[in-house]
Amino acid sequence: MLAVSAHPPVKQVNEEQQKSASEWEARLEELLHKSWLRSSPQLVAWLQGFRRLRKGAGHALHNLGVSSVLNQSQLISAETLVQLRMQLSPPDVMLRPDVGDIGLLEFYRAREAITAGRRAANERLYDIKRLCRSAAAPS
Repeated sequence: MLAVSAHPPVKQVNEEQQKSASEWEARLEELLHKSWLRSSPQLVAWLQGFRRLRKGAGHALHNLGVSSVLNQSQLISAETLVQLRMQLSPPDVMLRPDVGDIGLLEFYRAREAITAGRRAANERLYDIKRLCRSAAAPS
């Protein structure tokens, strides 16, 4: 059996979100200082609301919304199911493409995900071919 893990472990997701939260804050601050933005006070107020929310929360960016909580719940559930399934029937070959920083709804990053999948498959090509040969051999 060939298995592909297309989601990172929950711990890795949390680390990535912590890292991206500080990058997001830096980009927000940079954006708020752009001269062209001053002509739109509603947009400035909206962006400043995110800054106030972030500074008041004292938590990582992923704690800002319900969708993030639901996404995290889904990741935990999926990881638990994958671990249980692998205990019952371990795969002969497991591919783990490096897609940890690609979000669930970031379809525009499909090319990156495909490239990561190809890279992971190429790294295990010998094992994949061996698995195909054993499956094709008469029993």
